[in-house]
Amino acid sequence: MKDHFGWADRDDDDFISQPEWEEILRASVSEHGLAAIRAGGSGDQTAANLIWRHKKDYSEITSPLVYRGVLYMVKDGAL
Repeated sequence: MKDHFGWADRDDDDFISQPEWEEILRASVSEHGLAAIRAGGSGDQTAANLIWRHKKDYSEITSPLVYRGVLYMVKDGAL
């Protein structure tokens, strides 16, 4: 398990504590999610070309589809 989840054990005590897990969840929701960015421009156009952003933890690789104004996504896991 350490090979897969070792990065989550911040204090290296071979145990993922509640505060460590909550920090991981906060970081994943605050920094990750799904965004629509208008293409074009030069340099960092993220702020200028951001159409919308939904901050939520999604699967690592998504293939979103917008059809008739509805966003469809496939997610992995059971959350």
